[in-house]
Amino acid sequence: MHNEEMASKAEEFWARRRDITPPTYDSDSKKRLVLLADVSDAFACSAYERVVGTLSEFSCFDPVPHEILHLTVKLFDDPVESVTINDNPVKQIDEMISYEIMRTDPFEISLTQFNIFPDVVYAEIDDDGKLGDINRRLCAHAETTTLDRDGEEFIPHLTFGYLDDMSEYDKLINYLESNRELDLPTLNIDELSLVVREVGEHPPVSNHLKTYEL
Repeated sequence: MHNEEMASKAEEFWARRRDITPPTYDSDSKKRLVLLADVSDAFACSAYERVVGTLSEFSCFDPVPHEILHLTVKLFDDPVESVTINDNPVKQIDEMISYEIMRTDPFEISLTQFNIFPDVVYAEIDDDGKLGDINRRLCAHAETTTLDRDGEEFIPHLTFGYLDDMSEYDKLINYLESNRELDLPTLNIDELSLVVREVGEHPPVSNHLKTYEL
């Protein structure tokens, strides 16, 4: 999950687009809690299908299934068994998320341009810092672990798909360079979901636990 000797800003990833090597995925996945915004319904549209359809013409690209499109807000690193009981978050986690969600109003997100991590092609987003703010506030609680992609290192993004290998990679980069700007619908974020996710699985498998309305 894009965490090696990695850049810390979106523009740094883009600057290194010709120099990366897609990772070998670890088959030993682990279950973790993830707070996310489900955007699958918002992208049931021809504009999104055109973007992913074109990317899928490159053999190195494996698209994310439409029904699991999401924006990650916070990955909780504790083993899922320690933070859930009978498919519900433990009280501390639930109250912490509820408290921060109560302080958050609905907001809009625009997808601005293509970018690339070593393992995925993604869309940069413009949300006036909203997702990053929620991430930082959650990380400030003693119940959470701040990971190397949290806080100031958090890069909000929408993953279009995974990079499987280097076949046609240069051609893909040529396309992204020539067509970098995106023209996709603005997203209205009015709720977040807490799920149990198989981290390391591609595509990830999720079990929905709870929805929090903004």
